[in-house]
Amino acid sequence: MKKMQKVLAVLLMAAMLTAALTGCTTGGGGGNKGATVDTFTFVSTEPNTLNMIESASNLDTYVFYLTSAMLFRNIGGTVEKELCDTMTVSDDGCVYTYTIKDATYTDGTPITAADFVYYYIKAGLTSANCVNYVGGEDTYMNSLDTCEGIYAVDEKTFVVTLVKPLITFDGELEIFPLNQAFAEEKGAALGGTPADMMYSGPYVLTEWVNGSSMAFEKNDSYIFADELFPTRYINMVIASDVSTVYSMYQSGDVDALVSVSADLMEMIGEDQCTFYSVGSCLGIEFNTTGFTYKEGDGFVSRGEDVTALMQNKNFRLALAYALDREGIIASINPDNEASNRYIADTFMTESDEKFIDKYPLENVVPLSGDAAKAQEYLAKAMEELGYSDVSELPELSYLTFDSDKYKLTAEAIVDNWKQVLGLENIKINLQPLQSAIMSMVFMDYDLYYQSLTMNDEDPYELMNYWITTGSVSDPAEFQASGVPPFMASMHANADFDALVGTFYGNFDEASRLEDLAKAEAMLYDDMIWFPVCHGGGHYAVKEYVEGFPSTYEIGGYDFSHLVVYEH
Repeated sequence: MKKMQKVLAVLLMAAMLTAALTGCTTGGGGGNKGATVDTFTFVSTEPNTLNMIESASNLDTYVFYLTSAMLFRNIGGTVEKELCDTMTVSDDGCVYTYTIKDATYTDGTPITAADFVYYYIKAGLTSANCVNYVGGEDTYMNSLDTCEGIYAVDEKTFVVTLVKPLITFDGELEIFPLNQAFAEEKGAALGGTPADMMYSGPYVLTEWVNGSSMAFEKNDSYIFADELFPTRYINMVIASDVSTVYSMYQSGDVDALVSVSADLMEMIGEDQCTFYSVGSCLGIEFNTTGFTYKEGDGFVSRGEDVTALMQNKNFRLALAYALDREGIIASINPDNEASNRYIADTFMTESDEKFIDKYPLENVVPLSGDAAKAQEYLAKAMEELGYSDVSELPELSYLTFDSDKYKLTAEAIVDNWKQVLGLENIKINLQPLQSAIMSMVFMDYDLYYQSLTMNDEDPYELMNYWITTGSVSDPAEFQASGVPPFMASMHANADFDALVGTFYGNFDEASRLEDLAKAEAMLYDDMIWFPVCHGGGHYAVKEYVEGFPSTYEIGGYDFSHLVVYEH
């Protein structure tokens, strides 16, 4: 079941927002100029795993960004060559050839082209993108260590071959090297402790106290140690209690909070916090597969009555129309923007017009809901399924994270359904972050409050999640186990798959936008999940810190120019 790990990538935003301690935007004025100190301390969220092969979470990647060199690195919003020496592209735009610079891991082992190839195959191929590479689909589906189109030529050269040119592939791969011999020697222990990692980046992880803190020290053997990352010690505090975080920040024990909840912002002061936009769409996901995967037992039915209810479109429409998104988001998480579209209102067309304005949806669900329509759809669903009263409906499990924000959101949503539709059969299942993610991967839920991240807020990527074999539609790669695709995937629509399959090979922007509008309309019509809001947040950083990064724009903890002044 290795492929199930890949779906965690789409849950990153949920994981980060769960602890309410996540990415931020450029801040810190360094207003107190003068002598600098060698330590920076900030509050953030603990990574899920530091096993580079098992990892599929941005929380993990942020740490790898510190501890590993990269082929290309995003520095201050600009992608620069790091270990890449040269990159050449074939005339047909399909073959990318890279040569790498001389560099070593901290133990003196040379970094080779094969290390990048191994990482790219083991961690870079996903269910959504593997079809883009020559031999990629076969490599991914069969968990192979080799790929026909991704291979090393010699110790300094490797090649990546696309099936066809892609508008979204510019070759500037922000990938890490991973030594295959070391990874195989460590096995499941890879990344489990600081000693079980190889270091080639700007920092070395010197201490990791699970659930409490992580400590990093500058790696003097890093290829650009003399030019970048001036702060010698980086301390990450893992904390979520509002009072504790506030006390640490006010006392100066920590220098920055990479996300600030509404309650914490009240305590710190709104004028001391800065808003940032998040590339995510949050909404309610339905498990329409009829299955849960259980280790040892395989695919277990969720029950005929539950499956029939989840697969009934009128029931899903009833829940969508009953929801007052505006009221819930305003009261629970005002950082986010209530939305009834998958595409955010920040996405602009080539004519600098909002996409949602240029391509309106028919029969869009009102932001404040429509109780009359919701009740009408519920009545249709009950008639179709043979129920005479809502008390007869089977119990449904609403899976969410055991954190204040997600708990309050779940309670507000479930109460909304109770007030409008009289539903008392939807029970909230609160689980710790990692446990909830694994329950999602194994489809152990009926309803799930999903947060889908998009690199650079790319709406095309959002649609790609929902193709039949997409990493959200089919997180456990069920069809590989013999379960029919129409049962295995939450969303199986051949027309939708074909349309989305043209996105990244279409270089005509106007045509791509038209197709995107069609795809959004098709997904909306199927109502396999419905949007609730688009993500945002606030961060706080002390005035004596300069060069504080934006993890959502940068894609990691970019401390390349971070300076902390005496205070």
